[in-house]
Amino acid sequence: MPAAPRRVILERRRRLRRTLLVAGLGLTVLLYIGPVRSYFAASRAEAGASRQLQLLERRHSRLEHQLATLRSNAAMEALARQEGYIKPGETPYVVHVPSG
Repeated sequence: MPAAPRRVILERRRRLRRTLLVAGLGLTVLLYIGPVRSYFAASRAEAGASRQLQLLERRHSRLEHQLATLRSNAAMEALARQEGYIKPGETPYVVHVPSG
């Protein structure tokens, strides 16, 4: 076989290998795009959920403190007096302010 046709065949094989390699790399990149996007989306969602959890934990703590405060006798008495309740033996007074 002469050298020129052999060189042409070798060049075609190299070109084919390069084309297949580039196509393989391109396919690999295309196959990884979806999972990588999904990973980053899940990471952002997790960060948002973590912030929301912290906010809810702080709110829960404030509500527990408020509940403990409202369960005290003084707080119950203050709420009852706001509703118009009186203690036994007390005389209720209603003050009417003249209009005008």
